[in-house]
Amino acid sequence: MSSRCRILLLPLLTVFAAMFASQPAFATITYANSLGTFIDFTNIQETSTLGDPELPTVPTPPDSSCCFGTPTRVGDALYFSPPDFKAGTVDAGGYDPTGAQLQILITAHTGETIDSVNIWEVGDMALSGPNGTGGTGVFAAMSGFLTVLEVNGIGVTPVVISFNAGGANPSGVTAAFTPGALGTLGLNLPGDAATTSWGGLVTVNVASIVANATKLQLSYDNELYAYTELDGNSAAIQKNTVVIGVIPEPGTFALLGGGLLLLAIRARGRRA
Repeated sequence: MSSRCRILLLPLLTVFAAMFASQPAFATITYANSLGTFIDFTNIQETSTLGDPELPTVPTPPDSSCCFGTPTRVGDALYFSPPDFKAGTVDAGGYDPTGAQLQILITAHTGETIDSVNIWEVGDMALSGPNGTGGTGVFAAMSGFLTVLEVNGIGVTPVVISFNAGGANPSGVTAAFTPGALGTLGLNLPGDAATTSWGGLVTVNVASIVANATKLQLSYDNELYAYTELDGNSAAIQKNTVVIGVIPEPGTFALLGGGLLLLAIRARGRRA
């Protein structure tokens, strides 16, 4: 990355940090419990945490139309097709943040334990503008905690497992974005404008950290940002699909993932 791009991105990252610290939370939405084949999902709640102003430099309260929407269960996974999880802005000095926190209580059926938890999401992005605009781009964040509450059905001192798709992770956790720049300093012009799709994956191997876990609390923060440097620039990013899958035994999620990917492709076609 050139020194000019670093200079341009530094103020943007400062803005992002300020928004994390200062924006109030919107009212929490609660969804119905969902009982799976081996795993139950209860206390499903989302709270909008970042506004969606689509105006340059003016943070606003969080947007009630965001973000994950009502989930559909497939086996031992929750499938979200977000109705309005996007960020977009144009022209000089523009930025647009959208974010939400999702909380879910995950409980294994009697006789089952939790092997791992997977969080997978895909979306689209579009950048345009004159070459050299390193301060025009998009940015995504996937981070949070899994807290182990029970082992073999018995309450234990909570064990907190952190994850961050754009940063360092503890042993037993793998997480990354595709393309990788999306969750670090942002995906920026020039050079990235042709990229139209992105994805993020977090895998928490719970069994390697706490054996025989039977109840977890998921707290999952998800944010999208779009920012533009010059007049004539535009940046947009949206989230199309989010899947939260729990594996009670090896291989289940791998089989499920193919079916969910097909659903995601079909949903993307309907959007187009």
